[in-house]
Amino acid sequence: MLYVLCIITPVLVVVVKSESCPKGCTCTLMYQHTYCGDQSLKEVPAGISDKTKILILNRNNLTRLNPNALPDLPNLNTLDLTDNSLKVIEDGAFNGVSNLETLELYHNRLTAVPSSAFKPLKNLQELGLGANPIVCLDSYAFSYLSSLRMLELKDLKALRGVSKNAFYGLTGLVYLSMVSSNLRTVPYLQHLTGLEELDLSRNSITVLTAENFESLPKLKRLLLTSNQLTGVEQDSFDDLKALTDVNLSYNNLTRLPYGLFGKMTSLQEFDLRGNLWNCSCEVMWLVQWMRGNMRSDTRELCGKCVNPKSERGKFLCDIVPEEINCSVPRIAKPVDTVNVSVGDSAALKCKAGQETAISWITPNGTTIRHGSFRVKVKVYNDGTNTLNITRVTLTDAGVYRCVAKNTVGSDSYATILNVTGS
Repeated sequence: MLYVLCIITPVLVVVVKSESCPKGCTCTLMYQHTYCGDQSLKEVPAGISDKTKILILNRNNLTRLNPNALPDLPNLNTLDLTDNSLKVIEDGAFNGVSNLETLELYHNRLTAVPSSAFKPLKNLQELGLGANPIVCLDSYAFSYLSSLRMLELKDLKALRGVSKNAFYGLTGLVYLSMVSSNLRTVPYLQHLTGLEELDLSRNSITVLTAENFESLPKLKRLLLTSNQLTGVEQDSFDDLKALTDVNLSYNNLTRLPYGLFGKMTSLQEFDLRGNLWNCSCEVMWLVQWMRGNMRSDTRELCGKCVNPKSERGKFLCDIVPEEINCSVPRIAKPVDTVNVSVGDSAALKCKAGQETAISWITPNGTTIRHGSFRVKVKVYNDGTNTLNITRVTLTDAGVYRCVAKNTVGSDSYATILNVTGS
């Protein structure tokens, strides 16, 4: 009898997942790019490949993102949801896309920043929330986004307020735009210690104060074109040592305080066009500064004189300083002595004209800077400079010296502060 030995060899069967593209969408680069724009979608489509790196869902009819609205997409780094009708983004909506780096939510119907929904997005670097009817930027609105580097908040036409801690936690942010966002004042920016570019153009900001740009040591570009600026307080730019480019064009400025750019040693480009420059002694320091710091091919950026009539139409940088009659500043003598009690507030006044820079020297010989503890310096339109000291103590007593300086010379005056009480 013939015996046949049969050897059964095991066969390894590998099941390969077949990739598919959602209905109506276009998938390219081995399913890494998925384009689902212009499809009238009311929800995120099924069947998105987990290989997807870029997902485009713009120009659809999405109104809300529920928890886990997006599938688990571990490779997704860019999500574009612009031009939808999103009103609600619930907590957990982004649970499946925790590696996202860029999120575009421009032109939706969000009335508030969906802060809690951002919690999984620890790696997000770019966020666009412009053109939404957001009413207020609440405290800690972006606090979960510790890796954020670029924040686009332009065209927030319904914006009514920005909380002091709205930008808390964004120490790594390098770019912030709030162009055309209904701002009347510069928002609180002191949390943004890494900021390099700030664009607040096309708003209704009227005054820049000495506190606006504190704690921005890395700021390189400051854009404030097409606001309604009428004044810039002395020392407003003192902390901007790294600034290379400032744009104050198309505002209502007639002058800038003496020595405004003096500490900005890195400044290379500036744009002062479209203002109402009064080419008198008030701007002589600026004329001299521009002559020493501007390039010949940027002459038109210095702006033109509006007043006086004899100078109207001339470029600011073409004014001849020697033809302008300037005199040494004279301080209008204030009261010699101010008497207060411990715990009260004291106001020391010094008036010397708008073309002068005024500084205060304390009894111990130090010069007061803006933002000093318990001390605020307020400058009024008539040239009056007031040193306000709150919660006065016995150690505050002494002689305070007001020093006024312009391009021609200086003057000083002493006021004695007497403090009584225990």
